[in-house]
Amino acid sequence: MVRRLTRIFWEVTGIIALGAILITGIATWRLSQGPVPINFLTSHIESALNGFKSPFKVKVKETNLIWAGWGRNLDIRLIDASIAGDNGDVVAKAPEISIEFSLSALISGTLAPTKLELIRPTISLFRNHPDNLIISLGREKNLSTEIFDIFAAMNAIKKNNSNLKYLRQINVVRANLKIDDKVSGFNWYSPKVDFIFLQEVEEIKATLFSEVQTEKTGSHIIAQVSLKSEAEAFETRFNLKNFPVKKLAELSKKFKFLQNVNLPLTGEIDTKFSLIGRVLESKFNLSSNNGFIKPDKFWPRGLDISNMELSGTFDSTPKSLEIKKLNVNLFDTKVRLSGTVIELDQGISSAGRVRINSIGLAKLRHYWPPRLATAARNWVTSNIYNGKIKGIESLFSIRIPDLDDLKIVFDSLSGKFLIENATIRFHKSYPSLKKVNATAVFSKDQFIAKISSGFFTNIRVMSGKVNLKNLGSKNDNINIDTTLSGPLKSAFFILDNKHFKFLSRFGLKSESVKGWTRTNLKFSFPITDKLDVQRIRFSSNSRVINASLPNNPLKEPIQAGNFDLNIDKKGLNLVGNASVDSSEIKISWKENFSKKNLNKRQIRLSGKFHERLQKRILNNIPIFSYITGPMKVDISLAENWSGKKVLTSKILLNEANLKIPKINWKKPRGELGVVWVSAIVGGNGEVEVKNLDLKARDLQAKTSFQLDQNGILVSAVLHKIKTGRSDFAGHLKKIKENDYELKLNGRSLDLEPFLSRFRGGSERDLPNFRLKAKVGTVWLEPNVPVDKLIGKIKFQSGFIQKADLRGSLPNKQPFLLIVDTVSDKQNILLETNDAGKIFTLLKVTKTVKGGTLKLNASRKKIDGAPWKGKLAVKNYTVVKAPVLARMLTLASLTGILNRLTGKGIAFKKLNTPFTYLNGKLKIHNARAIGDSLGLQAEGYVNFYNNKVNLEGTMVPDNLINVVLSEVPIVGPILTGKSGTGIFATKYKYLGTLDNPEILVAPLSILAPGVLRDIFDLGGTAAEPRGLDPNK
Repeated sequence: MVRRLTRIFWEVTGIIALGAILITGIATWRLSQGPVPINFLTSHIESALNGFKSPFKVKVKETNLIWAGWGRNLDIRLIDASIAGDNGDVVAKAPEISIEFSLSALISGTLAPTKLELIRPTISLFRNHPDNLIISLGREKNLSTEIFDIFAAMNAIKKNNSNLKYLRQINVVRANLKIDDKVSGFNWYSPKVDFIFLQEVEEIKATLFSEVQTEKTGSHIIAQVSLKSEAEAFETRFNLKNFPVKKLAELSKKFKFLQNVNLPLTGEIDTKFSLIGRVLESKFNLSSNNGFIKPDKFWPRGLDISNMELSGTFDSTPKSLEIKKLNVNLFDTKVRLSGTVIELDQGISSAGRVRINSIGLAKLRHYWPPRLATAARNWVTSNIYNGKIKGIESLFSIRIPDLDDLKIVFDSLSGKFLIENATIRFHKSYPSLKKVNATAVFSKDQFIAKISSGFFTNIRVMSGKVNLKNLGSKNDNINIDTTLSGPLKSAFFILDNKHFKFLSRFGLKSESVKGWTRTNLKFSFPITDKLDVQRIRFSSNSRVINASLPNNPLKEPIQAGNFDLNIDKKGLNLVGNASVDSSEIKISWKENFSKKNLNKRQIRLSGKFHERLQKRILNNIPIFSYITGPMKVDISLAENWSGKKVLTSKILLNEANLKIPKINWKKPRGELGVVWVSAIVGGNGEVEVKNLDLKARDLQAKTSFQLDQNGILVSAVLHKIKTGRSDFAGHLKKIKENDYELKLNGRSLDLEPFLSRFRGGSERDLPNFRLKAKVGTVWLEPNVPVDKLIGKIKFQSGFIQKADLRGSLPNKQPFLLIVDTVSDKQNILLETNDAGKIFTLLKVTKTVKGGTLKLNASRKKIDGAPWKGKLAVKNYTVVKAPVLARMLTLASLTGILNRLTGKGIAFKKLNTPFTYLNGKLKIHNARAIGDSLGLQAEGYVNFYNNKVNLEGTMVPDNLINVVLSEVPIVGPILTGKSGTGIFATKYKYLGTLDNPEILVAPLSILAPGVLRDIFDLGGTAAEPRGLDPNK
């Protein structure tokens, strides 16, 4: 029985299984052929979806059973479902909905959906007001409702007891998603988006997956949303993979500035949204690899990015973005940034800190945006190159008022960095600073680089500063201050730039200089690409050591110079010590470059001048031609722009010799002497000496005079001349070429030193002059003054043409000297009542006392013409005449000798015909007649070499001889030649005037005149040969 029952069970079971397999196979075959309509369930499903107190009413056109293939469950699909609101208006449509039901509810007899899956719907989110977010499910734009209503409905479902309380999950598969946010300008479209909504007890969760259309594959966004019960906001986490930043520019105009940023972002963004879709706050952590920024306004050459890390938060009240970390690696450059960004109307405001490890200066122009501090960027990137900057740190606060324009406005900026091995160019016409190491700080409107080392050509840079000021304004400029140490030649090359030529203006040539310098250079000029050199402000302060300047304004090589040299565009100042032509001097030289200053240059030289330097510096002042040896000079010179020079000086002559031959005066070395000079030298070389004040030993001279451009005297004022016995003043004026007028007046004048110049012949080296004199006392001889001299002299063509001199001798006897020229002959007349004084003045003899004198002489006005004339003296006495005494002694005329040594020998008259030339006097039969003695002489006296050669006759008791000579026939026989007598003796006067040789023939004393010739001493006196003064 049991076996039978068992067999029946397996038979029935087999039949059932076979039936099931058959049914399943048939069903599978049918389902594989397409959807199977099950419209009989449509009304039941609508009831289940609408539920009790549901805010929405669902209506389904048809219901199908669909099998999507092996691995998939059987789906109940609702075709062309629509959702209506309380008012009956359709608010959403879905072309296809897959639905799953609760098994537990079905067992209990309730048809309750647990999962809905919307397939290929079109979902649109639209907002035109901050508080109004509308969602549309379906292609028609009018099928929309506010998102707030949807969340309210979902919360209501959880609270009522409708069949929808079993609903736990809603999926959206392959939806077309469109977002149009008019408030933020955000637009998004994705043709393939998947949503998963999970309904939990106290929370609604949603997950969104969307592929992003980019050049790269694998770009997508996953969004996970959480809405807790009774919450007023929902939380969303966005997971990005290779999301392109430039996509944001397509989504919103506010992100248009990102349209050229090609960076694939990967990471997470946690965001809290209000129920109406407003972003409340957000936190993000993103990264990117191998991106770039296309050329745009910000980076015209684009930017290659190796990788990037970005993290921070966003807050909507106010809208602000805090960047906790932005690390950007530009391959060889790493940028680290943190800060805050706040939305301002159409733009943004940002503040933060940025750090950059290093940037090669060759790439700085590429990395530095042109719109960021444009003027500073242009100057820095054009003039600082090579090398690199590193350790960049900056704090900033900026605004971009318009994100479309991307113009950056700095509210504040500060920072620092290091410069290594860079090149800094001041100006295209100047050498560049090379191998510069510096530390730099900067602010919004200023950039300062402190240079610690570098080279300017081959000069070492000891320190320096580059300061860019007033950046971003019309008054922006750059100040460069640097201290150099190196060869003087190189420094001069820099200072003598072709646009400035500071040293060339000064007369210095940089090619041949030697020495060392420490120089501080300062430049200041506007920050512009097209810089006018005239707008460059420049100054330099140099300490020059052991300088050699072969070519310089002094026209004499400067050696061993130690100077402070200051130069700017206004002028040049040089102060220091140097050796100039072996003279150690102090130099102070100021050269003005601007004609706003009265003087072009001002020079002060002081020190011991040797003769060559004296001639170079003082050659225009005549007194210095008489000085030999060193002298201490303190001289100042100011020259105006027309070349006019004003000179003042004080000169100590203690170590110099001063010799003035024209006044027979000299100051030997070792005696005190000083000269003060003030003069004006005209632009053409003319000289006006305002004051020349000389004090030395017994000489005081205070004069002023003028010289023309050829050094010829034009006028002079002798304010005071005091030397020896001279104390006078005068005035000299040029009347015409080589013709002067001289006026002298004063207490006394010693002419003795001048007389040697007028002892015969012409004076061709003297100019023509007219002299007017009025002097209290004049000395022609050391002890023979002439008082109350008044006179006029006209000197022309080497001769005194006219003269009229009148005065008083020491015994108050008047004298008169007249020189006149008639035709080609020059005549002279001298008269006085004291012949002895005149003989003393003329250095003839000092043995004559008293007597009246008259001298007449004349000569032709040609060179070499002698004076010929006659001297007549009456009533004079000869006293203590050594030569005459010797003659009387040799002649044994002791009686007469006694008279000579006593009261003297009186003479009634002296007649002396003579010829005079060049210091040589020829006497023709001169006769002196007295009661006790008569003299006859002829021969010559050479005053030039102090020699004498005279012979004649000496007649004692001259009265007897005169009486006998008057007897007819017998008288001439007894007395002999004219002027001799029966009682006479012959003599000769030979040798030098100081120590002559006297020869007398005593045998001729008592011989008659005819016989006395037999005892002659050797014939007549020798004839002067050509009246040569050297013979």
